[in-house]
Amino acid sequence: APSVAVLIAIRLVGGAAYTAFDLTRKAYMSAEVPKDVRGRISGVNNGLQKWAVMIAAGLSGVIAQHLATRSIFLVQAGFTGSACLALLLHEALQRCSVRDPEPSSQDSKGDSASRTPGRQRLDSEQSVTSISTFQVARQNWRSLIGAGGYCAMLRGCRNTWLVALPLHGLDLGMSLQNIGLAVAIFRGVDAFVTITVAGPIMDRYGRKAAAMPTMLLMAVAYLLLPWTKNFWSMVSVACIYAIGNGLSGGILNYFAIGLAPANARTQFLGLWKTVTPCGGLVLPPLFGFITDQTGSMKVSAAVIASFAIFALVWIKVLVTDVPETSVGSMDSAREMPPADAPPADVSPTPTRTEPPPALGGAAVVAAEK
Repeated sequence: APSVAVLIAIRLVGGAAYTAFDLTRKAYMSAEVPKDVRGRISGVNNGLQKWAVMIAAGLSGVIAQHLATRSIFLVQAGFTGSACLALLLHEALQRCSVRDPEPSSQDSKGDSASRTPGRQRLDSEQSVTSISTFQVARQNWRSLIGAGGYCAMLRGCRNTWLVALPLHGLDLGMSLQNIGLAVAIFRGVDAFVTITVAGPIMDRYGRKAAAMPTMLLMAVAYLLLPWTKNFWSMVSVACIYAIGNGLSGGILNYFAIGLAPANARTQFLGLWKTVTPCGGLVLPPLFGFITDQTGSMKVSAAVIASFAIFALVWIKVLVTDVPETSVGSMDSAREMPPADAPPADVSPTPTRTEPPPALGGAAVVAAEK
């Protein structure tokens, strides 16, 4: 970028593009993914993203060392363009597969039947009268405050750890190579737990079964981190944090796609995207400020650990959750048609009248008498 203003403008455009992609991805998953496997799909998706971050970090280091720093952004633009082309190709192939040169009434029924249930729900939702964001916030404020508040605190604890771990390594006098190795081990354990454990727990036992142990293990890790004195003790504490964070891998998306009302998905997800980043914006600066004022990480880490315990109590008291596989889950109630929707055309089931049984010869004689 030739100037700071251009760099800020580019960053704003990139942030807006990523936000739009994230909202559409969550809306699609909310309509397309069945409720009984949402936890596993979210966990695997989040775990793959974590592995992609690790691979991308290694590739960027190699590219920056052997080529120019600008080459990193060119490679990133190439990957982004490839993903965009893949989406366009998928959409074009899907349109060609359902296109018929001579449409008819039967063909239109077949075209509707060939769509997936989630795509049919998305098509039906487009015909629903748009609801204002204020109305969505008024109708779903409990979900935004309860689950949204928990996710905000979770993001704050996650973002703060990314600052606390390297900072403590520097405080111990470790080399950048050892600090990078500790971060790589922590991220590897985190991604492994997310892919293998997080999804089945959330699908079988509910979101709270994964969220509450997460905050407890995070609090323990924050309390133990300032007391570590060497590389292996720091890695051990980082693994405790990684196990806890991995248990809740994908839970932000899982809450979002599960709580979004069927007739106002995008409005709710936009509000959700506004609420949840607040913790990530507040806790890392607070951690740095307390560390600067006290000259030690023990006090600041204890403060973040107290936030983790507070988040545990928060989700225990304010968030109502049931497993997705149980009957009457909270997501099933959110897929009801809007109040102003016309009633479905239900034709009465014809009653079949059975003919009277045939009378035998003796019965006929008795009836004539």
